[in-house]
Order: sequence, then structure tokens, then C-alpha cells
Amino acid sequence: MPDYPKQLAELAVHVGADMQPGQDLIVTAWDPVQAPLARAIAEEAYASGARYVSVVYWDGPVKASRLRHAPEDSLGFVPDWFRRTVTEAIERRSAAISLTGDPNPGVFADVDQERLGRDQMPYIPETFDLIASGDVNWTVVPGPNPGWAERLFGGPDEERA
Repeated sequence: MPDYPKQLAELAVHVGADMQPGQDLIVTAWDPVQAPLARAIAEEAYASGARYVSVVYWDGPVKASRLRHAPEDSLGFVPDWFRRTVTEAIERRSAAISLTGDPNPGVFADVDQERLGRDQMPYIPETFDLIASGDVNWTVVPGPNPGWAERLFGGPDEERA
């Protein structure tokens, strides 16, 4: 059976993001369940001369908790550290790889949709600046996981997803 995390990591680093030796890399993942692929990407990037690899995981259930319980006036808040992570990637002419494949698409089903619409994370304006800048090599790759495979194929076969 092929080693899909390694093969996908090689494709993402060398073709999708065209990461060059000495370049920084930022990897964003939908969920910690995608850690094996994020780690394979970091391994490939460092083996290929990356200066530094940052991995940021989103956690849908944590965001859902925030949306259900956080003060109304905090929903537009974006932490300075996250804004700075994105703007520094632009300044340093980094590479960026985003893993897609939400493992739990129903995680916000019981969340007030108006509150959900006010929380921008992780799609802040600086993220769109990164994409549009022309200074950052970026790509989006599938981040196979059991929940995504279940939704696509009716079973948790990650290698098929």
C-alpha cells in the first residue's frame, strides 16, 4: 500500500507550494486529526531545506464552544499572534500549505448562525492578502481523515479519500 502522507507531502512541498531551501513554511490544518499529514509535510520541508515550519491546527469543537458561550462582543476578535503569523509569512516570502477536508461538517449545526457569521477565524483579511500578494507560494491539498472519507465514500477509508 502506498504511503499517501509521504507522497502527498512531497507533492505539496515541491509542486504545490514550490518551497525553496531557506524558505519558511506555514501549514494550516482543519483539525488535529490531520496531524500525520502535517507532520509528513514538515518532515519533507525540513529535509528539503526549510528554515522553519509552523503548523496551525483549527479545532471545530473548540470554535463551536466559543460560538455558543463567548461574550457577544468578543466574536469579531482576532488574536494578534494569528494576524502576525500571516503577515510575517508575507514579509518573509514564505510558502504556505493548507490542508482541506473538514472531519466534522456538522460541528456548527447547533450554533446560532448569526454568531457563526461574525467569527472570521481563520479566514481573516490578512489570509486573503497572503494569497493575493504574489509573495507567498501557496497551495491547498486534501487532508484525508476518517470523517471526510465517511462523508465522501460512506466509510472511514482515509487512503481512498
